[in-house]
Amino acid sequence: MKKNALWLKFILIGTELAFMILAGLFIGDKADKYFDSSPTFIIIGVVAGSIGGFNLMLRILKKMGSKDGKN
Repeated sequence: MKKNALWLKFILIGTELAFMILAGLFIGDKADKYFDSSPTFIIIGVVAGSIGGFNLMLRILKKMGSKDGKN
C-alpha cells in the first residue's frame, strides 16, 4: 500500500470519528430543546456518538490490519 493512501485512510478515520461525535452532539441538542431537559440528551448523544465512532474506527483498523497481514 502506498504511503499517501495510508495517510488518507487515517484522515478518513479521524473525520468519521469526529462526525459521529458531532452528530450525537447535534441530535442530543435538538432532543434537549424539544423535551426541555438541559444537558441530558447532549450527554447521551455524545456518549453514543463516541461509542459508535470508536466502534467504526476499530472495524476499519482491523480490516486494514488484515489486508496488510495477507500481503
